[in-house]
Amino acid sequence: MRKFAFWLVLGLLLPHCGTNFSNDPKETLDATTLGDVEGATTIDSTLNAQEIAAGTKVDVTCTVRDRDGQEIDTPTSFSVSIDTNGNPVDPSYLSGAYSIDGKSITFNRAGLYTVACRATQIASLVDQTPASLKVVPGAPSELLTTIHKTSLSAGNTTPVQCLGRDAYGNFTLVETTLDVEPNSGYTAENGVFRPTTAGSYAVRCALKDGSLKSVEATTVTVTPGPARYLKATLEKGTVAPNEKVSFSCTVTDEFGNEIENLKVQAGSVEGITQDDFDILEVYGTRAGLYTITCTPQEAWVRNVTEIGDTLEIVPGPPVKLEVARAPDKAGYKLSETVELSYRVYDAYGNLIPDAEIDPITLATGIEEISPLTFGFSEENTYNVTVNVKDHPELSEVVTLIVDQTGPVIVITAPKRAAMVKQSSTTVNVVGKVTDHLGDAQKIKSFTINGAQVTLQPNGSFSYPLSGVNHGMNIITAVATDILDQTTKIVQSFYFSTKFHPMNGVGTTPPAALADSLLVKLTAKMVDDGIHDQRELDDLGTLFELVINDLDIFSYLPRPAYSGNGYDVYVENLTYQHITVTLAPFVGGLNLKATIPNFYAEIEAKGPFNPDGSVSASKVNINANINISVVNSQPVVAVKDVTVEFIDFNIDVHWAINWLINFFEEDIKKDIESAFAQVLQNQVGSMVVSFLTQLNLNDNYQIPNFFDTSGPPITLQVVSTLSSASFDQTGGLLGLGTIIYAKKNIQRSALGTLLRDGCLQSDSGFPTFNEFKRIGIGVSVDLLNMALFSIWWNGALTFDVPPSQLGAGIPGFTIQSVHVDMALPPIITDCNGGKTQLQIGDIELDLKLKLGTKDVRLTMYASFSTEAMLGFANDQITLTVNEIAQENLYLELTRADGLGVSDVDQLTAFVKTTALPLLSNLIGGQTFNAFPLPEIDFSAFAPGAILKLKESEFSSQKDFLLIQSNVE
Repeated sequence: MRKFAFWLVLGLLLPHCGTNFSNDPKETLDATTLGDVEGATTIDSTLNAQEIAAGTKVDVTCTVRDRDGQEIDTPTSFSVSIDTNGNPVDPSYLSGAYSIDGKSITFNRAGLYTVACRATQIASLVDQTPASLKVVPGAPSELLTTIHKTSLSAGNTTPVQCLGRDAYGNFTLVETTLDVEPNSGYTAENGVFRPTTAGSYAVRCALKDGSLKSVEATTVTVTPGPARYLKATLEKGTVAPNEKVSFSCTVTDEFGNEIENLKVQAGSVEGITQDDFDILEVYGTRAGLYTITCTPQEAWVRNVTEIGDTLEIVPGPPVKLEVARAPDKAGYKLSETVELSYRVYDAYGNLIPDAEIDPITLATGIEEISPLTFGFSEENTYNVTVNVKDHPELSEVVTLIVDQTGPVIVITAPKRAAMVKQSSTTVNVVGKVTDHLGDAQKIKSFTINGAQVTLQPNGSFSYPLSGVNHGMNIITAVATDILDQTTKIVQSFYFSTKFHPMNGVGTTPPAALADSLLVKLTAKMVDDGIHDQRELDDLGTLFELVINDLDIFSYLPRPAYSGNGYDVYVENLTYQHITVTLAPFVGGLNLKATIPNFYAEIEAKGPFNPDGSVSASKVNINANINISVVNSQPVVAVKDVTVEFIDFNIDVHWAINWLINFFEEDIKKDIESAFAQVLQNQVGSMVVSFLTQLNLNDNYQIPNFFDTSGPPITLQVVSTLSSASFDQTGGLLGLGTIIYAKKNIQRSALGTLLRDGCLQSDSGFPTFNEFKRIGIGVSVDLLNMALFSIWWNGALTFDVPPSQLGAGIPGFTIQSVHVDMALPPIITDCNGGKTQLQIGDIELDLKLKLGTKDVRLTMYASFSTEAMLGFANDQITLTVNEIAQENLYLELTRADGLGVSDVDQLTAFVKTTALPLLSNLIGGQTFNAFPLPEIDFSAFAPGAILKLKESEFSSQKDFLLIQSNVE
């Protein structure tokens, strides 16, 4: 094989290169005599072709000339050389490379040749530029096939080389293809053979036109590739529990070639067992569908895809019966139905889904109203027997007790819709439980809010309900008798350590809530350093505006000086715009004012009447304005006033300048005193007036929440200053506020619920944002007072038009639905930190007709839902979330003129229609609580109204904070 490859390379090289073999004894041929003439100087070699195919004859012409270019007839000969480009060549290959016949040469070997003529009788006359000839291989007469690998696995490749050889042994490159038997299971492209099906292939080279093939084919043996797929095949697909089933495993490579002798076992499947890994057999006891797979036992076999087969295990014969009932109770009412259901199992616990039962025989008083659903017409104990069809040994008896009446629960304290005020958060719940079956011994259990309560022999109880919450608390009492008849009552009460009395409203207003409305004047609101009188957005600008309008001249004494025979008057006082700076400090405000270019004329009355002037480049004034509140009245004192003249000068006629010494200091002191009086009289009263603007005494009209056509609710809002506190951050003003309305309901109450620091667990004022100009804090207590007053006014007692109740109640005619809230709505943020709206014991009174019969139902509902306090359009708003069903509590307390089944029907109606209607009236709505009034500064600057803008709001401790800039 190596020798063949060597000659193959040589055959490819020969057509392109050669070496001079002039020393080879075979290179020089016998010359043909052409003539003999003296004087010859040149000789030329000429061939009748430059390129020929192997086996072709070429004619040689040798021409001799003298120095004048004339041909000379003289004997010549020629020699042939082969150029091998310096490569060693086997002489045997060159043997027979060409043959000479007279003046002709026949070439058999491909390569590059040169032919050189020489003069036979003139030894030195040789052609130095011999003729060249290229001999190329002839048409191939045979094909040679070389395959690098003759054994490989499926999917691998091996190169295949194809060479042609002509009749003279010259190798030639030709366009070939592969001829393979069998003719499938492989690909062959660009000289690469890739088998995919295991087996033996005969591979040979062939011309593309099929005219020539290699004589002998090379055998290529192909074995399967690595294991790629493991396919499981079950002997049968359906078996009984614990029945063994055989399976087989087929292992193939990626191309489907089957691989033998690979050890496998069943793959792990929950519920399927293989006792012996060498025996392909599995079983299971749990009914269901399972995918059985094969998996290699050898760890080195990786990346194998397992293809499973489906095994179904079906239940075995029935051995067990279970019967259930829904609802599962010890006793049932006549209006109730009970549904039986059954399950049949085999010996392995598998459910038999298609098991059937025999028809059920029923006693009088019970009837089957639909398959396995039973109703009752008489109170009794019924035994219902269930038998599995064709298996009489599988039978179960179900006992159904029909009992109509449950226990009676009466809670005497706290009463429904009570307001409880005490320091302890443990409230005693007192009452009694009785049952129509007998005394308390017939009561199987009694709970209050889920906790077991012990009953006295006569059924009375006293239960300490501990850890009650601020605001609404729900008492859910549940009693169950020995027949599992259950009665549940739900009622609410409000709890706090403090209530604010509201009785007497309509004649004498109730007392105000101290510091229930806060106003924070931040340092920016006091003075932001920018005094544009077109935009009164801080007190500094307001003070500067007012001070520039004051008549300081009116405070100067007349005369300013009297003595030494003279009365001196200061006239025509002038100065430029006064600038003012305010800064908060502990106790009040510090005021600094600068009066530039102070000037006044002086007139002296005496022996002489000289004129003159008094002037200063500027006058600096400094004063502290102390602010406090006494008996709801602002108290303002201007203290520590200092006046400083810069470049003070009095100029009088030179001839009597000696007079200046007599009155200069007196005039200066009089002017200083005038400025001090201005600050004390005018600025002090201005601050009092400003603080008084915060007081309120207004009526506000709020639309009726539920009766939009009804009259609006009138609330009286009165607030007066109750405290004032200043420090470097600004001033915090507290207002005692009361919101009240005329009483129009026939109920009594302790008063409006107070937060009392969340039952005294937290206290203190909120923290305001110093980057806003003004902050307003509205206490939750004040909002609760507003809600109380709305309730007190009767706005939460209303009728629901029957037309709003949809299709009504089948068989009944709705006459009226009256809603009366026994307790006012309240807001609390003390339970978990979330703000909640709570309403306890909403009384729903329904009047209906059943034919000609009057029917009346009374129910109580309570609910709690998250709410969000906000601020929009200068009004405090209350947005109420939708009321979740689990936060809605309902109890039926009265049902006149109805049977039990009718009561259940009406109760369902209230739950599904009436209560959602009430919920929709409140939940998911936004209500305006009350507007925040504007502050009128028109007394200081005409048309100046302080309005809030760029407001932000948040809840903090007991307050809703509105933090704003102003315009």
